[in-house]
Amino acid sequence: MTGYDVGGVRSGGVGRDLGPSAPQPVSPGREVRGLKDGQEVEGLVLRSEDSMVQVRVGTSTLWARSSVPLFPGQRFRAIWDSSGDVPVLRLRQEDLQLLSRFPLRDRPLAQALILRGLPTDGDSILALRQAWMSLGGGEADLSAAVELFARGVPINRESVDLMGWYMALSPGQALALWRRIRDRLKSSKGRSLEEITRDDPEASRFLKAHRWAMRPVRWPLQGEGFLCPAFWPVGDQGPMARVVFSEGREGDRRAFSVFFDVEDLQVGRTDGTVTLIGPLLGVEIRCDRPEGVELMRRHSDKLMDDLSSGGVSVSHLSVSLRRRRAAEGPRPIDVEA
Repeated sequence: MTGYDVGGVRSGGVGRDLGPSAPQPVSPGREVRGLKDGQEVEGLVLRSEDSMVQVRVGTSTLWARSSVPLFPGQRFRAIWDSSGDVPVLRLRQEDLQLLSRFPLRDRPLAQALILRGLPTDGDSILALRQAWMSLGGGEADLSAAVELFARGVPINRESVDLMGWYMALSPGQALALWRRIRDRLKSSKGRSLEEITRDDPEASRFLKAHRWAMRPVRWPLQGEGFLCPAFWPVGDQGPMARVVFSEGREGDRRAFSVFFDVEDLQVGRTDGTVTLIGPLLGVEIRCDRPEGVELMRRHSDKLMDDLSSGGVSVSHLSVSLRRRRAAEGPRPIDVEA
């Protein structure tokens, strides 16, 4: 299968041949579970194996080849190309056009920033290039380097390797690590997290990378949280919540946003955005299924009370059925509320 060009930028190719253990191809032109060739889709990466990724789009779990680097836990927006033997996730036309403006040496950097909804200005490209090249400019290091760059974390061999390891964790692996940490906390007798994980190097590494993932992205999120999330368990048995923090300015005020995303077998996917500007808090919750909307609305009064008890004024709290296309950004807060 061949890609297409926009301004000399390839949209992605086949990569290596699929091995015998790879997912079975589909017939050319066949629609897969309601997805049409050329349709813009949003989804979640569940697994990554070489050039193949297992993704969840809506209620469907599918295998596809990706023309761009994706990692487990990442949310993405791409074009679904089912014209060949194997479905391919490709950059959107507007992203390709933006990418074509950059010189060849900067296109990997620009693509990594575009995929995450981050600025692609000259200063960002230059700073990221210098940090990435100091590590040797290896393709395997770029995703972790961008995540650290977005959060203002120093980029070096140790931080890139550690962040890359964290990004590759599955929700199940992250939950198992949280359980180990929680069990140690129960018998910690007031000791710090560093002390109780000193003899558990894996848990210690997890907490260090988790702190980095919890740092706010230095630019406002573009709607969805397309960056590497911080993993938080919802209850002892899961599911895992994926959380991305960001900060910016609303006029002369600092603004903080939290994008959260939870997959639950009972009510499907629930995501939303919490925005704080000064003492004003706005919350938007979106659910894939009507039963999820009903559940959230039943508990909305208690949620309002819990949020208000933290010393903030809740400007609005909305719960709605999630649309196929995500909103361009969080609902603006009425600063006069």
